[in-house]
Amino acid sequence: SAWAPGVSFPNIVGGLTQLEAAELGLVFGFWRSVRCISFTEYSPCVEDLRTGSLISEMIYNILLGEALSRKEIQSPA
Repeated sequence: SAWAPGVSFPNIVGGLTQLEAAELGLVFGFWRSVRCISFTEYSPCVEDLRTGSLISEMIYNILLGEALSRKEIQSPA
């Protein structure tokens, strides 16, 4: 089952695992051409804590990837 099944159209089979979503966050943060990321269809009043926790983890990994990409650019070769 999906880690964050959704509200308007639940996805019971397939979807991303927690690890896959976290890795994507890191990649998106490290990838310098990504300018915008949108998290939609999240309703904390309806969903359990899994979705909110997953979004928080993805945001953390996006920021971590951004920081790592800046550090790599600034470090001497």
